[in-house]
Amino acid sequence: MTNLLYKLVYILTSTIGIITLFLSKIDIEKISITGFIIQLLFAGVISFFVGELLCLSRVCRIIAGISATIWMIICLVYGYPIEKLFVVVTFFLILLTVTEEIQIRWKKQGQVDRKGHVVYIAPFIIIIAVIVLLAPAPDEPYDWTFAKKIYSVVADAVEGIIDNISELFSGESDGNPAETTIGFSERGDILDSLSGDDKTAITVSGLSPVVDQIRLSGQTFNNFDGKSWSNNDKSNARATLIDTISMCASINDFTEKSNDYVRKSYIKINYENINTNHVFAPSKSIPDNNFLRTKEYTEEGGNIILSEKKSTNSFYALSYFILNKDNPILDEYMKNSKRTTEKSYDDTEKRLNTIKQTGCTYNDYLSYIDYVKNNYTSAPTLSPKVRAYSDEIFKGENNDYKKMKKLETALRKLTYDLSPGPLPEKIGDASDFLDYFLFESKKGFCTHFATAFVLLARAEGLPARYVQGYMVNSDGKTSVSVKNSNAHAWPEVYFEGMGWIAFEPTATINSGHSYWKTETESIANTNSAETRTYNTSDILTKKAANINFFSHFKIEWYMIAIPVIAGLIFIILALIIIHLVSASRFRKMSYEKKFSTLCRQNLRILKLCGLEIKTGETLREYSLRLQENGIEDISFPEDYERYLYRGDVATGAVNRANTDKNNLKTILKKKNRLRALFLIQL
Repeated sequence: MTNLLYKLVYILTSTIGIITLFLSKIDIEKISITGFIIQLLFAGVISFFVGELLCLSRVCRIIAGISATIWMIICLVYGYPIEKLFVVVTFFLILLTVTEEIQIRWKKQGQVDRKGHVVYIAPFIIIIAVIVLLAPAPDEPYDWTFAKKIYSVVADAVEGIIDNISELFSGESDGNPAETTIGFSERGDILDSLSGDDKTAITVSGLSPVVDQIRLSGQTFNNFDGKSWSNNDKSNARATLIDTISMCASINDFTEKSNDYVRKSYIKINYENINTNHVFAPSKSIPDNNFLRTKEYTEEGGNIILSEKKSTNSFYALSYFILNKDNPILDEYMKNSKRTTEKSYDDTEKRLNTIKQTGCTYNDYLSYIDYVKNNYTSAPTLSPKVRAYSDEIFKGENNDYKKMKKLETALRKLTYDLSPGPLPEKIGDASDFLDYFLFESKKGFCTHFATAFVLLARAEGLPARYVQGYMVNSDGKTSVSVKNSNAHAWPEVYFEGMGWIAFEPTATINSGHSYWKTETESIANTNSAETRTYNTSDILTKKAANINFFSHFKIEWYMIAIPVIAGLIFIILALIIIHLVSASRFRKMSYEKKFSTLCRQNLRILKLCGLEIKTGETLREYSLRLQENGIEDISFPEDYERYLYRGDVATGAVNRANTDKNNLKTILKKKNRLRALFLIQL
């Protein structure tokens, strides 16, 4: 019984651990139910082999425990989410292994069977594991704040020393105080100049190969005084989610093939050398407490704000929609986009708002439209010269979206310059800024171009805002390091239906975004060469498994039950095969070999009955003890003693031993049916 329980402990432990790890690595949405069952059965069989291996070898148990521990450390360091059940099972295995190693090295008297000790202690370890498994885990992992603070202080001190030494030997001063290193800032000042900085600010992973560029918004502004932007929007509306829902609903109203226009994807962001409570999010995101790894977050003027600042090694994830911006069909939709219907909005809200956030109803959407029009349309009074410039750009065009595309093209004709110089003292308001930038300076960096675009868009009556964040150029890569020099500013214009849409007026900045073939194009041009060599639609959604399943994966009871049952069936079939093979081999044995084999089998059955021969006990003494325990009608011990001491087998000994075997099997079945299962191979 002890051996059986010992084996079950390790088989079940390996099964649960392997199945948990296996399930967290597959994308169930992309596999048929048949394929899923087959893979699950295969994993179950493998796990039973591993369990058997763990039972047979101490070295394997130690290696398995160490390997699982190393894997968990890797997940901790690199921020890979991992199933709680896997962690509990791993610690259970480690505790069992440590317990057994202690038993081996512990000099004891009396019961010294290490397997027995493991079996007796296992229930207590199981209770501990169950308590840990059922105990609620914090929404956020321990963030090692004290270690991060120590690291930050040391890093800042070292950097300061290096800067001082560099200045001492170079003899250079701090330079123009108006010159600022490129990087994300929560302020909206238009500076004299910018200097480059290649220090990594964040790393972005999970990018789709169909995306060559993505903007991560960190801070938006709605008010400009001529020299700097500020944000007077203190609204706590669920602006980001409302914007995403309304866009998807509007596209569903426009077409039945929404996947040709937008695709859902996932992105993971690690903070490297930045300390902020602002979330850098792609346009059309779906904020989620689980993905953001926080108990709560707020939105302030369309900005996603965490309850506390995040710094080095912090990370979060977001699901968002990629726009097929470089495909002409999206432009066609943009020209005709309109406010979505209530039914379409409600249907889309139920599908996207999976955690049931409040403040996202259709009435909230209508209120948000009114709010945007009231707070993002404040326009300067254009001078005659700027008005003429604007009229020339928009001449003959009535469509708002096409107007913005023309404005984007016109501003890109100006000169990009990281050192355009300070704004003149004479600039007192937004109108003065436009006169200076468009007709005197005619040069600047992203803040100048984005500011001019927002002001001219508002002058046309369109809601527009100024955005700061990071421009991520992926070039088809799935993981990218984003440097401070990738910090960027751009304008966004609000269109009813489509919501906030980004434009790129900055000269020399690549305005490419994303592209994939429509369903019709894929069918019609299967073998044709394309200017872009991106994969088609399915390539985008392959990124979901790394984040979505790690964050929300739920293991159902049947996912463990199926491989356990499959493993048991596999073992029974294996035992039957072993029995058939053994029977065939037995028939080919010599008479003497048959008798020896039957005697060993009978001794094993007696051991399962709890009547194992003791160390130093003779077969005659053993036979007398068996009689005292009610087992009288067996003769193989006497024949076996004769064989061992005299070297010959008595006539009829094989038949008698075989009869004893059948009688002993009957006795064992009466005493313990569970142990009798092991007789299938005898």
